[in-house]
Amino acid sequence: MTSANITLIPAWSGKYDIGIFRGCNNDFTLDSPSTYPQLLFFRIIHEPDFAEKLLDLQGKTIACMCESIETCHGQRLIRAVDWINEHGGPEAVRQMTAPPFRAVHPVKLPNGQPNPHAGKMLDKPHPRLDGWAQAEAEIESPF
Repeated sequence: MTSANITLIPAWSGKYDIGIFRGCNNDFTLDSPSTYPQLLFFRIIHEPDFAEKLLDLQGKTIACMCESIETCHGQRLIRAVDWINEHGGPEAVRQMTAPPFRAVHPVKLPNGQPNPHAGKMLDKPHPRLDGWAQAEAEIESPF
């Protein structure tokens, strides 16, 4: 798949410039599938360098280990790059205001243990938490 001049391939199928699968130690790996779009959007709006990092993917081949490239989180990265370009680039995007993020820590952790932070508010999407903690998120991602 190619868009935004980014090619997304399965990691095992050939040579690539950047891996976006776990263990690659970069800003594009997937830790929480259900909140990945919201986390991307939050980071684009609130982290000064993140939009530029995404735009640096243009012209590159990215690779993932997802079962299906059509449903891979890499598609979200490509859509995010398209969105940044459509909205005037990183500077213009930084001027936008994201809706507030609100989510409540769950009562139990994924392993079933009590959560010491239960009921406390998260002020931004947490990259290590999956949808179980983010069900009440108010951010709607455009991609």
